[in-house]
Amino acid sequence: MCQPAWRDQNDNHPRPLTLTQVNQDWAAVLVGGNNGVICIVMSLYWWGMHLSESSVDNLADDWLEAVLDVNAVFSACLHH
Repeated sequence: MCQPAWRDQNDNHPRPLTLTQVNQDWAAVLVGGNNGVICIVMSLYWWGMHLSESSVDNLADDWLEAVLDVNAVFSACLHH
């Protein structure tokens, strides 16, 4: 899995990523592949398109947190 060990959800690095975490080690995420970024973006798109069909409370909040987190990770990787 392309998740740095320091991003463990059970520690003091909650999601979405904060600006203070951008200077962490991103080597685990910087792996090549044909469809990695596309899969992430398409998953967020699909999730967002189906929010109106869901009856689960706070699902839109979870989706927005995921979008903000992915945006922060992409920004951090670009500056790494």
